[in-house]
Parts: sequence; C-alpha cells; structure tokens
Amino acid sequence: MKIKIEQWDGQYDDACAMQNIAELCNPILGTMDRQNILHFYRGVTKGFAQSTLIAKLKNEICGYALLCPGASEHTVRLVGGVHPDHRSKGIATKLYTEILERIKQHPSKTEIQSGTLKSCPAGTLFLKKLGFTQVDQGHWSSRSVTAPFPSWAIEKVMQFEKASLTIVLGSEFETLRADWDREWWSLMMSANKDIPSTIPFQPIPFEIWRPRLNPPFLNRNHSLIALDELTPIGVLHLDDVVNGKINICYTGTASSHRRRGISTVLKIKSFELAKKLGAHTIGTFNHHKNPMLHINKRLGFEQQEVNLEYLKILK
Repeated sequence: MKIKIEQWDGQYDDACAMQNIAELCNPILGTMDRQNILHFYRGVTKGFAQSTLIAKLKNEICGYALLCPGASEHTVRLVGGVHPDHRSKGIATKLYTEILERIKQHPSKTEIQSGTLKSCPAGTLFLKKLGFTQVDQGHWSSRSVTAPFPSWAIEKVMQFEKASLTIVLGSEFETLRADWDREWWSLMMSANKDIPSTIPFQPIPFEIWRPRLNPPFLNRNHSLIALDELTPIGVLHLDDVVNGKINICYTGTASSHRRRGISTVLKIKSFELAKKLGAHTIGTFNHHKNPMLHINKRLGFEQQEVNLEYLKILK
C-alpha cells in the first residue's frame, strides 16, 4: 500500500483525525473539545504551518507530524503519532523524513525536541533509532478529589489565610487589574525559568504568548490565581473534565513567595474547584527533579505514567 504524505490544508475534519490519533497515542491527556480544534492547531503551529503533515493510506489519515516552538529559540518541537491499526508500516519514518526537509525552512533551529510515553516502547525505540537522546522525564499522577488531606497540608492553608493572602478564579483576576494578562504572563515566565529542565527555558514574548490565555488553550474559569493584595504570586490551570477526570495543566509560584506552601494551597483549592466542575479524579504532571513531585506524593497522588523527553542536535 502506498503511503501519501500531504501538508494539512487547515480543514476541520483532518484536524479532528489528527487529534483522534493524538488521543489514542496519549490517553493520559484526555479528550479535547472538537469545537475548538481548528483554533488549537492553528495556534500550536503558528510560524510552522507548512510543517503540519498528514499521512494517508487509501485516502484515510493514519498518522500525522507537526512542528511547533520548542523550549528555546534554537529548538523546535516535533509532535506526532500513528494510528495503532497502522503501525510497523513505515508511516512514522516517512513523516519524519519529510519533517526534516521542512525544518530546513527554519535555519535558526538546530535542535529537535520530542517525547513519548514510557509505556510505549515502540516510541522510545523509534526516537533512539533516529538519533534522539533522552534528556528529561516527567511524571503523571492522580488521586481522588474526595480523599482527605494530611494535617500538614491543612496547616499550610491556615497559614496562607493568616498571612492575608487570597486565591481567586482567573476570570475574577482579570476584573481586578487592567494589566491582568501581562501580570499573568510575567508570573509564568518567572516560574518557568526555575523549572529544572535539561533544555534551558527561553521566555516567550508577551504578544506571542497572549493567545494562550484564551480557549482552547485555557479556560480562565478553571484557573486559580494566588494574590498578595493585587500582586499575583501563584497560578494553577485546570483543563476540562473528561469522563470524571480533570488534569492540573500548570502550577507556578513567584520566586519571591517560594517555600511558603503556596503551591500546596493551590493544589488543595484546585480539588474544591474540580469537585464543583463535576470531577471525581484529578491528575497532575511534574518534572522528575521538581520538588513538587515529592509533595504531590505526600498529598496522596499515585503515579500513572511517565513522559520521556528526547533531544536531537541537527548537523
């Protein structure tokens, strides 16, 4: 059977097919609302639209690959997958070969970043054969939203409240300051800088980052902002409830307020929000060197999956 590699033409049905494959390859991520699928893929691939590829067998999409911004100005991220029914047919290799040609359109990009799940040995083997080296890993874990919290965690909440600190929804925060979006950006860029990743973090310009505060990237009614008066000092993002589960997509604390239990308090408050949204289980993701991983275990989170990060230097 002949495999056809085509550039995605921006059509809704093809975007849905790509996302179907993405969710089959990464079930830990849950299901994305298809209503926002075009906006999502156009946003993710901004600047790399000509490098969004689909693979077809008998006119049916069986795989995809795309490029998007990486962690630094010299890095590009490769995302893709092949439908489980069509693996071991050379589809991934053909997609990767064409992606390498598309990367040549971006001469400043000298590194390719990609990832796979530890539970997918075929994915790790494929990346290693292509010359990728594992550089990082992150842990997915989850717990019930109704399980009781340990006494030390409740004490953190009490200390937080005694310090006259508050937590509001992201949708409320935007009514408190005219520059709410820039403050949100500043907090996240500052927090991201301290993530102990092997690949150095490169701050994203505000104008490029700003769309990430809108659906489908973020629902501000599912976000929590910790405040010291009107200054944001911590942030947590939840995604949507899928089959009773909701994921914590991001947690960050300002360097000026570290070691005060703010991340722990945000986690506890996120459980209250998750229950209101109808979730029975909450998931989270942590870099393997992030101290929050240990704290989450103490909070009762149990590991579900490991994401392996790979890097390849282009010659």
